[in-house]
Amino acid sequence: MERILLFLLGFSMAFPVVGVPLNEQYTLPVVAIFGLGWAVSASSRQGLGAGHAWAAFLLVTFAATSVFRHSILSYALSLGALTLAILPLTVQPRQRDHTDALLMGVRFGLVLTLAIASIQIFLQLLPGRLPLQDMLGEHLTKPQGDFLGYNRPAAGFAEPSHLAIYLCACFALQDLLPESPAHRSRWKGVLALAIFLSGSLSGVAILLTYLAARLLGMLFKRPTENQSPRPVGAWLAAAAVTAVLVMVFRDSLAEAIQSYLERILVAQEDIALDNLLSSEGSRLFAYLALIDFWDASGLAGLLFGTGYGNYRDTLAQMYGNLSDISSFGRGDIDNMLVAVLLSTGLLGGAAYLAYTVRQFSVLGAQAKVSLLVLMLAINFSYGFLIAPLYWNLMFVLSTFGALAGETEGA
Repeated sequence: MERILLFLLGFSMAFPVVGVPLNEQYTLPVVAIFGLGWAVSASSRQGLGAGHAWAAFLLVTFAATSVFRHSILSYALSLGALTLAILPLTVQPRQRDHTDALLMGVRFGLVLTLAIASIQIFLQLLPGRLPLQDMLGEHLTKPQGDFLGYNRPAAGFAEPSHLAIYLCACFALQDLLPESPAHRSRWKGVLALAIFLSGSLSGVAILLTYLAARLLGMLFKRPTENQSPRPVGAWLAAAAVTAVLVMVFRDSLAEAIQSYLERILVAQEDIALDNLLSSEGSRLFAYLALIDFWDASGLAGLLFGTGYGNYRDTLAQMYGNLSDISSFGRGDIDNMLVAVLLSTGLLGGAAYLAYTVRQFSVLGAQAKVSLLVLMLAINFSYGFLIAPLYWNLMFVLSTFGALAGETEGA
């Protein structure tokens, strides 16, 4: 049963928008149901452990910032959703058949995601209109912003940036798997191309940040006696294939780069004009809300924030003059770390960062730093703390990171 739950958990990570409607406003994601099933089953078999203690520490710390300041009704539902989201992290699978089931589920979900995204793009690039487009086009090609002549794909996610975040995590996962370098390189090539074609500037930024962290780690890593350098011929072959692909697709590549450059210029204008309306502007300026709040609220706000689950009203009061297009004006913030600091202050922020670091504590230094940089980069591009996506990605990466750490130490 646990193997089935882990397979379904890994598979359904790719479809966080699929769920059971609870009412007109809330939907219970199926991935959260499978995560709950895994946590309950594994905990009943293994008992409570350090994972449960750390989860309780994080949740109690968050709740403590609100319990004496706000009605329990203002944060209980959010805290319950967060508890459900992080439950899989309380027990990490260690048995080989369990991790194999989880990896198989992730790969099935990834392959289906890539197929759906490809269909979303392909349907829009066809010169005519086929019956398939009439049947599926409305559902598979939602308007998500133009890129290279097509609306950016979202597959089973709410928006293209969420798809790109998922793909970036899958890219990092390849560095943790005990497979041949050639096999990992093929997967990473496909995923890098998919991230690029997703048209998500956030996704490209996350991928480049992760690669930079990996590169720096490799530069400062001391070679071991058993470590053999990669053959020069392999590097030359990879460079030759890359050069041929660039020559063949140079026009499309130039157009894509130009599209990304235009979005970067828009972001630069946002910075110059203090514009909080665009998605780039709201992400880049997320820290402004934190600084403004700390400046207005004094020491209590600095240490304890607005109180967990209560920052939306504060944002709406501070930025209510902005259009509803602005996330700030709606009481939302597109940055998880800022959301934690804003709602729970330095107390909750310290607990949140400690919890994150603990999940990757058994990894070697290079892998630990690169994965923590990846998770931090995702924080700056994603604002849904209580949604399962971020925590499920952490669950998968920490699980296979722990296995990789054990292999390195063996």
